[in-house]
Amino acid sequence: METVGIGVIGCDEMGSRLAIHAHDIEGLEVISVCDIEDELAKDLASDIDVDYTTDFQELMSDERIHKVIIPTSLTTRQIWEEAEKTDKCISFGIDKDMPEYEIQHMLIEHILPTEAWDKAFQKAVKLLK
Repeated sequence: METVGIGVIGCDEMGSRLAIHAHDIEGLEVISVCDIEDELAKDLASDIDVDYTTDFQELMSDERIHKVIIPTSLTTRQIWEEAEKTDKCISFGIDKDMPEYEIQHMLIEHILPTEAWDKAFQKAVKLLK
């Protein structure tokens, strides 16, 4: 199975949780994170040992990245307009109290190819125990 390269635009609480949990799923690899606030991007990138940028267009043009998760607000219209021009755009919203296994389930279902689901779901279910 080929690994799906992930980029995350928005490194606040929601973006951080999505990036951290995506990073833990076999078959997904977070390549880079992005935020207009350099420190947010730098801190998250350091936590999960990935690249970071403050330029969302740089992240979206990275050929190692197959899907871009955008947990930012729709008020960031320029990002959405640019992202929609690619087939990489995926938007997610999560509740701040959403359990880790639900976040991983959502990422697995929406990003991984279906042939990789069983193995990834088995690992996510272990979080319930």
